[in-house]
This record gives sequence, structure tokens and C-alpha cells, in this order.
Amino acid sequence: MSEEMKMQTRKALAEDEIPFVFSKVNEIIGDKKFATGDKMTIADLALTNMMEALTSGYIDGFPTTLCDAYFNLKRIQSNVHADPRVTAWKEKREVSASSQIPTS
Repeated sequence: MSEEMKMQTRKALAEDEIPFVFSKVNEIIGDKKFATGDKMTIADLALTNMMEALTSGYIDGFPTTLCDAYFNLKRIQSNVHADPRVTAWKEKREVSASSQIPTS
């Protein structure tokens, strides 16, 4: 696939497909703490990971503001990051990654 075709596809995704899907998911989730209720599941982790990948700025054609309008999805993302298990995992991962960095 050419670079031009890739960018056209990403533009269509960012402007049409993703907003359509995210608006439906946002509506279905409503005011729940997590995607399926009060407890975090793999769905919440997957959703958070996808949102962060799409808005990271590393993928050309996807604006970093892509998920800003979906308040229910953003709430889930915040709840995932606030979970002590996720916090502990991230801290452990950061320590592990920093120990891999050469000092000289």
C-alpha cells in the first residue's frame, strides 16, 4: 500500500469510522465505572490501550484529540490508570525498563 493510500485510509478512519464506533460504545457504556460494570475487566485494559495508541501522536493521520469527545471512555481510561494494580504494574515496568538503560 502506498504512503498516500495509507494516509487516506487513516483519514477516513479518524474522521468517520472511529468516531462512529466510539460514539456508540460511549453511549452504551453510559455512566458505568468500567465497560461492563463496577469491576475492571480485560475490556477496559484493551479499550484504554487502544485509545492511547490512537492518540499517542506516533501514528500519522490520527489526531491526539481523537478521543477527547467521548467522556465515558475517558472516564474508564482514568479509572484504569487509578487502579492500584495498574499503578503497581506500571511502576514495576518503569523500574525494569530503566534498569535496561546503559549508564555509560
